[in-house]
Amino acid sequence: MDRGDAPRGNEVAIFPGRMAPSLAKGKYRWMIGNGDTHVFVPFPLATATIMEISPQTLATYSLFAGIKEDVIEYLMQHMEVIDFKKGEMLFRDGDHGSEICFLLSGKVQVVKSGVVLAELQQGEQFGEMYMIDMLSRSADVIGSESGRFINLNHRELLDFRQKDQESFILFLLNCGRDISRRLRRMNELYVQLHKQAKDE
Repeated sequence: MDRGDAPRGNEVAIFPGRMAPSLAKGKYRWMIGNGDTHVFVPFPLATATIMEISPQTLATYSLFAGIKEDVIEYLMQHMEVIDFKKGEMLFRDGDHGSEICFLLSGKVQVVKSGVVLAELQQGEQFGEMYMIDMLSRSADVIGSESGRFINLNHRELLDFRQKDQESFILFLLNCGRDISRRLRRMNELYVQLHKQAKDE
């Protein structure tokens, strides 16, 4: 496929660097990139519309704690609804990706080097670490039960920052709190495993 060609089916798309964000927006996941070209693979096809989701539903997610429903409704205009299957790889460790995904149904496992770090379900989200460190994905995310999620791209949030800085800062604080809670759980797990190893 030549650069800039429209992909067909599950083909990989290759776009010139400066055009990549606009050409790939909402359709492809950035996998590899340098100053000249970017390689994308397609997201799973969306099989539902965001209109089926209410702002009240998203308001129950921890990242939207304290954020007004009209603000959530505005952000929903820039979200996509994605269905996934059991066993489907949603993120791969090392991928470049800037989407935060909110689980509406089903379950996913967060896996690092073959170790299951967590299993997430409806009401939880994944991918929010990018909002803090802007680094590549730190683990695989695999569907452990077929379901559906909605995603929100980092670029859309940066654009939103210009419209409502207060809500944007609150969203970032919520991301930080979530990551902190997970780190505390990991610390507790590490201590438990260390004690078990000493007892054996």
